[in-house]
Amino acid sequence: MGREQLQMQGRRMNILFLHGLEGKPTGTKAKFLESLGHNVIAPTLPKNDLFHSREIAAAALEDHEIDVIVGSSRGGAIACGLDTSITRILIAPAFRAFGIEPTVPPMSELYILHCKDDKLVPYDFSLELWADFPRNITLHDVGENHRMSDPKALDLLGRMIKIRVEEK
Repeated sequence: MGREQLQMQGRRMNILFLHGLEGKPTGTKAKFLESLGHNVIAPTLPKNDLFHSREIAAAALEDHEIDVIVGSSRGGAIACGLDTSITRILIAPAFRAFGIEPTVPPMSELYILHCKDDKLVPYDFSLELWADFPRNITLHDVGENHRMSDPKALDLLGRMIKIRVEEK
């Protein structure tokens, strides 16, 4: 389903994308989400200020009608800590590395995409999160490395977004 089809069907979603520590709002994953025809809200998260980054993410969530949140690595950690029932897709969420306590309301849905061979964020972080909230979380072992920008990882991300569109 291309951009024109989504717009004609009124199914264009607002996606809050939270980039990683070394990422940027205009990186591969944000551009990929835009290429699917969605409105991507991708604030710049300051590398050296986790507290301010969390405030920026919360403000973006409050200021926009967000349909789904996608967070990558540090951005996944920030997304993990947001108190919301909006569907979240966490890509290699580094919540333990940044000391963020996960917030998972009872009816919320979280999807984790993580590569078992990730050398930067241990796959065990995602296993731990899944074990703590098995009813709310679906864990997918996908990708070639931490960047999660290979074709298989992006394809799964795209399919997950498409499912959210069809539910909308």
